[in-house]
Amino acid sequence: MAVHASTPARVLLAALLASCSDPPPRPAPSVAPPAPAAPTADAPTPAGSPASWITLQAVADRSLADQLALEIKTARVRKLVPVVYIAAAWCGPCVAIRKLRRDPRLLHALEGVHLIELDVDEWRWADLTAQGFTPREVPTFNKVDAAGKLVGEPLRSDGWGSDVPALLPPRLRAFVAAP
Repeated sequence: MAVHASTPARVLLAALLASCSDPPPRPAPSVAPPAPAAPTADAPTPAGSPASWITLQAVADRSLADQLALEIKTARVRKLVPVVYIAAAWCGPCVAIRKLRRDPRLLHALEGVHLIELDVDEWRWADLTAQGFTPREVPTFNKVDAAGKLVGEPLRSDGWGSDVPALLPPRLRAFVAAP
């Protein structure tokens, strides 16, 4: 015997299915201005800064290589230096860096930078290493050229120690400025 839902139940079911059928839209990279507001872990990069910060997420229909190529092209068009930031949600210094997203010291260090964040737990190791990244340690910052190839040595967490708010920004600024 078939069970048929009532008309209100069908409408509710149709609405629920319709809301689940399309994935949520990916947020566009936000542009960040220096802001005196207190930093928060999940706050977007403030609008208006000469820097941008985007987190790439693994999606079924777009490879890491394709997403990186698009973000590197975006950086070049905007005349920004593409820097790939390898992080992890469980990493203490990475959490501290995320909390600094609106801090004027970090925003100053990232002037002229398009920061492309990759979470090591979102991406397969093979995808990361195929792009030349060796995320043995997080956090790690990697400069890349227009083809997505690594430029120079990465900046690893041993470059600033445990005092992230005070020590990371000047080291990151020097890293970005180096040829």
